[in-house]
Amino acid sequence: MPNHHIFPALFFVVLLHMFAFSSAYLFFSRSTVQDSSPKGQEIAVDFAVVPEGGAVEKEPAAEVFDPPAAEVPEPVPDPEPQPVLEAPKPKPESKTPKPKPRPAAQGPRAAIPNAAGNASPSVNAAPSPVTQKGAGDNAVVLRQVKPSYPALSRRKGEEGRVVLNVLVRADGTAGNISIKRSSGFSRLDTAAESAVRRWRFEPYRVGGLATDHEYSIVIIFSLLDQ
Repeated sequence: MPNHHIFPALFFVVLLHMFAFSSAYLFFSRSTVQDSSPKGQEIAVDFAVVPEGGAVEKEPAAEVFDPPAAEVPEPVPDPEPQPVLEAPKPKPESKTPKPKPRPAAQGPRAAIPNAAGNASPSVNAAPSPVTQKGAGDNAVVLRQVKPSYPALSRRKGEEGRVVLNVLVRADGTAGNISIKRSSGFSRLDTAAESAVRRWRFEPYRVGGLATDHEYSIVIIFSLLDQ
C-alpha cells in the first residue's frame, strides 16, 4: 500500500478517537455536576444592601392604639315651663250709663178722694188686704181687689182713668157705684167697677156710730205699669 494513502487514514482515525474521548469526558463531567446537587431542592439567596458603618437595625413598628370611643352624654330633658300668674287686668269702666231699674209692674191704681172731692194719694190695688188709713173724710180700705186689665184692651192699647162714686155702707161694704168720669173705654170702666164692688172699707162714723157715706175712687189703667 503506498504511503500517501496511509497517513490520511491514520489522521482520520486519530480525530475519531479524540472526538469520542471528548464526548465521553463531557458526558461524565455533566453527570458529576448534576449528581452533586440534591434533586428537587431550590436554594433562595437574599441580597441585602448593607450601608457603610454597620448593620441596619430595624425600627420597631409603632403600636397603633384605637382612640377610645367618645362618650355620648345623655340628653337632659328641658325643664317644664312654670305657669306665670298674671294679675287680672282691671275691667275698663263702661262709659255707657247703666239703665235705671224700672219700677215694679203695677196694675190699675186706685185713688180715694175725700168726701169733699179732694183726691187722696193713689194706692196700689193689690189683691192682698191693705189697710189704708186716711185723715178726715178719707176712706179707709180694709181689703182691695186689684182690677183685671182686659186682654182685648191690652191688645188694642187702651189706657185711661176711671172715677167712681161709691156709697160705703155702715157695714163697710160697697153699695151703689156709679161712674163719675169714664176712661173712654167701656171695658176699662166695667173692670174698675167690678173690682171696687168687692172692696171692704172701714165704716164712716159720726159720734161713734157707723153710717153710710159716699166716696169718690179713682182707678188708673196704664200699660206701662204692666
